[in-house]
Amino acid sequence: MTGISLNGSILPIDPKLFISESDYGVAIDSGSQYSMLVDGVYQAVRKAMVSYFVDEWLVQPLNKTKSGMDLCYDITDIAAAAATTIGGGEGPGSQLFSVAPPMVFEFDGARLELKEETTFQLFDEFKEFCLMMGASKDFSGNIFGAFQQFNHRFVYDVGASKLSFAPERC
Repeated sequence: MTGISLNGSILPIDPKLFISESDYGVAIDSGSQYSMLVDGVYQAVRKAMVSYFVDEWLVQPLNKTKSGMDLCYDITDIAAAAATTIGGGEGPGSQLFSVAPPMVFEFDGARLELKEETTFQLFDEFKEFCLMMGASKDFSGNIFGAFQQFNHRFVYDVGASKLSFAPERC
């Protein structure tokens, strides 16, 4: 991985943060529930996400979450923002994802565009809309987790040391 862009802008992240101590870059791990990023990467993503929601939707993040995720928004605020874009505001559901910014994981020679549904999750029971990424605590590198891999096919060519991916309905 070489970078992350949010809403069309590359985030100011030191490229060295995408290389772990063992010099292998980013682990693509379907056994990890969601992506875990080293603190410097995660804080840049978090800061940009908070700024986006404040600037675009006048929505502040929750100070304390019930879901256990670090960055969440009150579902009522997100529904109000979504209502302004679609004119309906039919309550919690897929239209809420329309307020999420486009996010792209930049790789050497490839770009993986995340869908809103693979960036955020709606926790109805807690009335929270949460970023499904966190800061890596138990690992010195970045992990691209299963939540972000949803509806993509990943092909590993071990002999050629190549990774390929493409959108696929699954």
